[in-house]
Amino acid sequence: MTKISNPSPFREFIRKEFLSPDISRALMVMLGVIVPVIYFQLAGRIELAVFGSLTGQLVSSSKIRGTYPQRAFILIMGVTLIAAAAFLGTIAGGNLITAVLFMGIIAGLGGISRGLGEHGQSLGICAALLFLFSLHGPNTTELGLERVQAVFIGGAWASMLHLILWPFRPDLPYLIALAKPWELGSDFVAKMADVDHFNRDKIESEVTQIEANLRDAINKVLPFLGKSDKNPVSIRREILKIARSASRFGVTARAIHNDLEKLMRNPKYDFLIPSIQNAARALSIAAGSISDRILSGSKEDENITHLRIKGAETLMNFITKRISQSDLKTSERIELQGIINLMKSSINYHYDALKLMVRLEDKRKIIKDTGTGLINPIYALKRQWHNTRKELHFASQLLRHGLRLLLVAVIGIALYKGFEIPRGYWIVLTVIIVLQPDFGTTRVRSWQRVSGTLIGAIFGTLMLALPFNFGMLDIIIAISVFLFSFYQSRNYGISVVFVTIQLVATLEMSEHSIDWHVAAHRLIATLIGTILSISAAYLLWPSWEHIRFRARIVKVLRANKRYLLQIEHELKEKQGLHMRVIGDRRKAEVETINALDAIKRIEKEPGKKEINIAIANLLAFHNSKLTKELNAFTAVLPRVINNFDFPEAEAFMIESSIILEEMAIAIETDARVSIKPNLDLYLKKIEEHILSLREQSNKCVENQRMLLEEQLINAMLIRSIIDRIAAEIIAMCYLSGDLFDYSSGLNSH
Repeated sequence: MTKISNPSPFREFIRKEFLSPDISRALMVMLGVIVPVIYFQLAGRIELAVFGSLTGQLVSSSKIRGTYPQRAFILIMGVTLIAAAAFLGTIAGGNLITAVLFMGIIAGLGGISRGLGEHGQSLGICAALLFLFSLHGPNTTELGLERVQAVFIGGAWASMLHLILWPFRPDLPYLIALAKPWELGSDFVAKMADVDHFNRDKIESEVTQIEANLRDAINKVLPFLGKSDKNPVSIRREILKIARSASRFGVTARAIHNDLEKLMRNPKYDFLIPSIQNAARALSIAAGSISDRILSGSKEDENITHLRIKGAETLMNFITKRISQSDLKTSERIELQGIINLMKSSINYHYDALKLMVRLEDKRKIIKDTGTGLINPIYALKRQWHNTRKELHFASQLLRHGLRLLLVAVIGIALYKGFEIPRGYWIVLTVIIVLQPDFGTTRVRSWQRVSGTLIGAIFGTLMLALPFNFGMLDIIIAISVFLFSFYQSRNYGISVVFVTIQLVATLEMSEHSIDWHVAAHRLIATLIGTILSISAAYLLWPSWEHIRFRARIVKVLRANKRYLLQIEHELKEKQGLHMRVIGDRRKAEVETINALDAIKRIEKEPGKKEINIAIANLLAFHNSKLTKELNAFTAVLPRVINNFDFPEAEAFMIESSIILEEMAIAIETDARVSIKPNLDLYLKKIEEHILSLREQSNKCVENQRMLLEEQLINAMLIRSIIDRIAAEIIAMCYLSGDLFDYSSGLNSH
């Protein structure tokens, strides 16, 4: 038996940091802040440190996707706009009317810029904050130009951190994007190898999160696949196919996971479960090795990957031999062979990825400059702007958020400047950071913001009250930035504590006398900003999720219906896993995620809801499980051979699609009825088809038996998935009639 070796802990750490920057990202943001701070200290211009360091922080923390030319273009444009905001703030700060007017416009545009993606939100916030800090006088053109220079210094430094590997690894962005899905696929299968009777629910929760991350990783390959590229040696096709292999590996892993859970419920298979899980571990290591090979491009990693794939194959062949030598019934051996066949399909996707990587390397040598063959930066921005422009209508949550932010920023800056509130810029700063497109998130962030600011302001003020020199302040700022970046995605409340300490230290380091009044002023301003944010989210054009949920769940049902019908078509036509299936799968997954996220926001909304939250949660949950079962079905499609016919399964899928449409219509039209499913007849016919195949297999001659057993394995796999699909549809049918709370009087379409 081939020995499967595990990667070294150090290499594993490096790979994790490449694919999911955690510590390295926090270090990069820390450097983005502290270097401009030290530079302006040494230059004797401490008052400019906030402009350079804040630009460095928000630019270095921006998650910019795409090739290095794309990133460079976005960074140049972003830093230029931030510098313009700083100059405009300096000039406008001398007049209350211009300060209020331009603050509102910049804050509003900053809110809308989140439509450009994660980097749009970060850069938009940076522009709004620097405009805010620039309002502080003296409001002269000379000082405005100095602040512009400080922004460019901080922005140039942060941009260099983003692009530092460009001369050495110009292809790194798309290689990381390609490697990440394989890494997540490896994690998926590794979890499967750890499942047992006691941790099944915990593992299922972790697997669901990995699936969501895998979908997100696949989508992040899309910026490298622009159709504007007409280069005859474009690497677009290879990138697409490697990502597609990872996607197919992911859906096959889901099918394997479902089958393994089913086998674990039968004590007869206990003797083989450890061997199957060992094969899963080998498959996980092989997938991780694919990720290594993509990143390194080395022949050594290619050879190691081949060995690990061969090792996984050897384990699967060993299991097949054990199955054939066991005293199990023929039907039980066939059931066990089904999961092994799925694992062997996964092996094929590994080999496909390796072949495609060789072709990718060959084309890269022809292209020389790996930026060629990928979409150009201007095209990428035009596409992002086109997507944002489609949201510029009043029904759009994005436009409402921008207008809401505009109005509240105007009120905040008017209070600050009009009443000369000490540290009053914290009112608008709080509004810019706390106010979110929906009420629920704004409410949660408000509490986290107030509590975090209170703790951070007290600690920051106490530290600044001590006689610290610049060296100690720099250490405090560096540690605070690192911990803020590290905790930002883990615990927003904790991250606010550290960013408050950082801002206190940066903004106040030139002050000669700091006392408890500073903390009090800052906390009062934060409370005012929080009250404004919550009030605006509640009163100014709110988009209540409990009212919009009807349309959301209808979209999910119809997306799953289209996905189901496309799978039925591919099963009938025997074309394998066609791109049409992948497109419908992505749409179904997006709508499912939107519905599940909507439930979380509904739970945070005030007052009586139009919907029964418990029923809505269950309905979204069963829709999500239906999408997963359909994903598992797609893993079987490549195994369907020309002479395999399963009209009973096709009829079931057509009937199921009709039921999903009836449910959608009932919810959409407020029919107040539960759809009565009638799937038993179809399930019975499917079972009869399998019994017929089994009888034919027992009676046929030896040379035909292998073909019939292969058909029987596929039929049993499909039947197993169809049973789970039927269970989810039936559950949704009985839930749908109780979704809305008609006693609330809120039923409006």
